[in-house]
Amino acid sequence: MISIIIPVYNNFIYTKRTIQSIRENTKDYELIIVDNNSEDVTESLRSEKDITYIRLEKNYGFAKACNIGASKANGNFLLFLNNDVIVTKNWTELLTKHYKYFTNLGIVGAIGNNISGMQNAFDGNLNFDLDSLALEYFIRKKSELVQKENFNKIRIFPQIRGFCMLMKKELFLEVKGFDENYLIGNYEDDDICLKALHCGYINAIIEDCFIYHFGSKTFELFEENKIKDSNFNNENYFISKWGMNVNEAFKR
Repeated sequence: MISIIIPVYNNFIYTKRTIQSIRENTKDYELIIVDNNSEDVTESLRSEKDITYIRLEKNYGFAKACNIGASKANGNFLLFLNNDVIVTKNWTELLTKHYKYFTNLGIVGAIGNNISGMQNAFDGNLNFDLDSLALEYFIRKKSELVQKENFNKIRIFPQIRGFCMLMKKELFLEVKGFDENYLIGNYEDDDICLKALHCGYINAIIEDCFIYHFGSKTFELFEENKIKDSNFNNENYFISKWGMNVNEAFKR
């Protein structure tokens, strides 16, 4: 079983759409929503029978919310997911299948849009309403095309983005989860990827798995200066911990 863990803060309309796509496209899973003290109607998810809903007393940020969700997970796989995505047919099967062939496979991720680095399929969003049939049609066709053109393709790559990260629970426990010193978000995904590499694992991009990503919807809720300060502090903490910046760390 896969435990899908989604940290959320407000943006209920995106969370709801993400959950809908999970229900439509996923088998054998549990869904854990970790609410970073949202101020909208997100708490209404507490009544959903197929959701384990955890509400925190304040906004602890992405890393700690992920760790709290993982502590409640029952699955052999942990899948950390942003709350502004639309997942596609067979996505969990595509993400997990290569673990049968690579005994040292660590953290894997899908391709998508609005992502920096090698996982980015295209930039930007389509000018469609969130629940429009046109958006649904595009995502379905894009996913079908990706699965056909990139069938069974896996790219060994050290750096996996946090919008969609899957790993075995035993790896997560071995590296002691996400480092909670990274606040709000950013750099905690780089950090856990490095910890996996240092434990002898390889990370990889699953190139036949496409997930639509609206991108930065939680960050947009914060003042720009607060995000800049958080990124500055997170970057400095990363450098102090690893003795180098992110680019240098992944070149080694």
